[in-house]
Amino acid sequence: MGERQSSRRPRDFPKSRLAQDNVRVTEPSPDSRHAPKRAPARLADLMLLVIVPGRRDDVRAFTDTERQETADYAAATGGTVQQLPT
Repeated sequence: MGERQSSRRPRDFPKSRLAQDNVRVTEPSPDSRHAPKRAPARLADLMLLVIVPGRRDDVRAFTDTERQETADYAAATGGTVQQLPT
């Protein structure tokens, strides 16, 4: 008797949650042609830090002139704002 062929397609398994969550692009790819959302800042200009509990990859630093963006990001992520030492 011949081999029995399945009429079912192989299942496409989703990538693991770990693989999906830990992928971060720090440099734009050569194909990326969009402007950055925020202007570059010097390290000395960063005054505020938003810490999101349990999500260390979502921590962001902001300048003093970005206070409204800081509050918006903290509210959207459930994070807390901390003043950085000067």
